[in-house]
Amino acid sequence: MRDQIIEHLNDQNLGEFILSRELPWSSSGTPLYVKNAKKIYVDLEETSNDPLFATLDGLTFTNTVSIVRLYFSNDAKILPAGYQDAVTILKAAKDTDLITGALRRECLISTEFIEDQLVTTVEYRFTKLT
Repeated sequence: MRDQIIEHLNDQNLGEFILSRELPWSSSGTPLYVKNAKKIYVDLEETSNDPLFATLDGLTFTNTVSIVRLYFSNDAKILPAGYQDAVTILKAAKDTDLITGALRRECLISTEFIEDQLVTTVEYRFTKLT
């Protein structure tokens, strides 16, 4: 899922924001997305399986939920001119055709302040029946 989201976002005009292929690791205790403002980092996919039901012949149906988060920051005092446009594009990425088989697609966006940076987190949730 991470690769498909990156591939989709590479084709989008994110304005002042730049998409990175690096993971959002920390350097000296500070996440890269805080150090490198206006750079978008996509984290690794997390997957969980929630059993739904089992049939009499032994088949088990499961909801597989895949979560991919991306992070970026910018100056908290003044939002960049294209901030809202970039957020709209990032929200719409959940509907990309590159991700197939998802019965449910969700996008949650949250923000927090770290020092003088506004950090935006975008969480994509894709649910498949397996």
